[in-house]
Amino acid sequence: MSLIFNRRRFLLGAGVAALALHGCATLEPEDSDRWRDAQREALRSRAQARWDALIKGDIATVYGFTSPEYRAVVSEQQFRGKYGSVVDWRLAEVKNISYDSPTVATVSVEVTYRTWLRGMPDKPVETKSLIPEKWIYNNREWWYTVN
Repeated sequence: MSLIFNRRRFLLGAGVAALALHGCATLEPEDSDRWRDAQREALRSRAQARWDALIKGDIATVYGFTSPEYRAVVSEQQFRGKYGSVVDWRLAEVKNISYDSPTVATVSVEVTYRTWLRGMPDKPVETKSLIPEKWIYNNREWWYTVN
């Protein structure tokens, strides 16, 4: 009886392992709805985390979402120079993801921010915009591309 039980447990374990390996196959880009659907949540999470860091002013984390190729030629200090104190990012929410190819996507993010107009330092203007961002899939990860 225990031989049958152990065999069933082995077969069940092998089946679970096979399913896990099948899930890993979605890490390799392919031009299919299955691939895009499997990647959508990972991409949405990364894009949202990048914006959450930007809202907090955590530029080191924001820099970490750029591709390794970008970071190889642009230092964090140079990257920081792109962000001044003119804009106060308030809210961000990923609204849509569309794929240009299996490894290139456009993420549309609705962003609320404040700016201060010259001569009116006490009255910031709050604006809401839909910002399209390009993201690339490389080395099994999605990376923000800097324009």
